[in-house]
Amino acid sequence: MKILYIINGLGFSNNTGIGGSDKRAIEIIRKLQKVYPKDSFDILTTESGYELFTKKEDLNTNYFVIYRPFWWPKELNKSLIGRVLSYFYITFISFFKINDFKDYDIFFPTSDFFFDLIPAFTYKSYFKKILLCMIHHQIKNPVKRNGSFIINTLMYMSQRFSLKFISDNSDYLFVYDTPEGNNIKKLLLKSKLKKIFSVKNGIDTNFIDSIPQPKKIYDACFLGGIRYSKGIKEFVLIWKEIVKKYKDAKFVVIGGGSEEIVSNLKQEIKENKLTNNIILTGPLSGDKLYAAIKSSRLFLFPSHEEGWGIALCEAMYCKLPVICYDLPAYKIFGNDLDKIKIGNWQMLANHVIKYLDNKKEIKVKGEELKNIASKYSWQEIAKEEMVIYKKIIKFSS
Repeated sequence: MKILYIINGLGFSNNTGIGGSDKRAIEIIRKLQKVYPKDSFDILTTESGYELFTKKEDLNTNYFVIYRPFWWPKELNKSLIGRVLSYFYITFISFFKINDFKDYDIFFPTSDFFFDLIPAFTYKSYFKKILLCMIHHQIKNPVKRNGSFIINTLMYMSQRFSLKFISDNSDYLFVYDTPEGNNIKKLLLKSKLKKIFSVKNGIDTNFIDSIPQPKKIYDACFLGGIRYSKGIKEFVLIWKEIVKKYKDAKFVVIGGGSEEIVSNLKQEIKENKLTNNIILTGPLSGDKLYAAIKSSRLFLFPSHEEGWGIALCEAMYCKLPVICYDLPAYKIFGNDLDKIKIGNWQMLANHVIKYLDNKKEIKVKGEELKNIASKYSWQEIAKEEMVIYKKIIKFSS
């Protein structure tokens, strides 16, 4: 069996960090390689993706890399416009790599964005092979999203195009085994898809357990992309409330984003005199990532959109009480999360203070959440996924 994963979302940017869709693909590949060494689980990605996956994620597989051309200005990578332009360039160049992929059985774009979808569809059509797609979550109506209305409208319309494209052209589809995934299934009831599979996400429980418990130096942490859909506009609002009672309280924000958005967030932190209270680490991975999470008392996650919540589950396994907005995807974790109505950042702040007032409750809740998160191991999820791959090839033969 030969599967090609198309992971082009990092473009030519080096400061964005790894997203949930990329993380899922990497961990599934990592586990499958160990169990099925005779099969191929290879990646088409960009120069930035290759550097991140090999150096920070330590993933050893066969890569096909789209490099940034010598004439492409490095400064262009720092802007949103530059990143969008890079996606069009990457999509175009991917056509010229088509002869490298004639022996693959399945083409698997790991996101529903055009820079992953269109190359995969091209290869599938040219070689008459299988196209397996995945939709992680629905992008909200731009009226209901934080951030630029124009950008949100473009993203919303882009996903509408992707849903139609997948409905008409993909052979199979993965969605999450969550209420969010079920909503996506309903949207595609009349599609031409042969089958829609419900799948899970996971965490690397063994690796997290291998990281020693460091001293608690942060009162809360966040892990995710620095973008408006993750609730970054609430960071300063929430933490201003916390420091009214705990003036030295520290909130560590782990993750990367576009230079423009990160710069705006830093400026807002500075203007509100929270430079010593809100610490931006940039993207972290491996032992540094989990040491930072374990160094925190709480996990503050005001994200407005999630398909599943890998970062949230990792925090649970690290015994951190989770304070978040009430999203459909989180129903799989039961009622042990501190879930607040979307937009009520004051209540998020109140729950942080509640825990800081009673640190014994942090320990009790943390133990409960670790037990819940322990069910989601990448090892088992990868095995389940391999069963699906085999079914897909059998169905299509």
